[in-house]
Amino acid sequence: MTWLNLSPTALMLLGGVILTLGDLAIKTWIIQQNRPAFWLGMAIYMAGMAVLAHTFRHRNIATASIICVVFNVITLIIATRFLYGETISRQQYLGMGVGVMAIVILEMESS
Repeated sequence: MTWLNLSPTALMLLGGVILTLGDLAIKTWIIQQNRPAFWLGMAIYMAGMAVLAHTFRHRNIATASIICVVFNVITLIIATRFLYGETISRQQYLGMGVGVMAIVILEMESS
């Protein structure tokens, strides 16, 4: 177990979700011209990167970064669908599937 008693994989996924929250705060800043949302987004990004950094003790930096970013993209696509009504294209569905396959392959390597 690692920081917060989570496995490295759980930490990477948590980092991806935190980065998604930062992305959503930045989108709020863009839509509403709300400067505090920009700074909130930046603070959330830093928290997400701190969580990711803890996984580097247990995983290759490139592997951990890829897993975190793929999960961030998947959760961001889903979140913007529900929060902003954005459609999910076939290419995005395909990309999410390829991303999940990449995570499975990368995690098989670490087993």
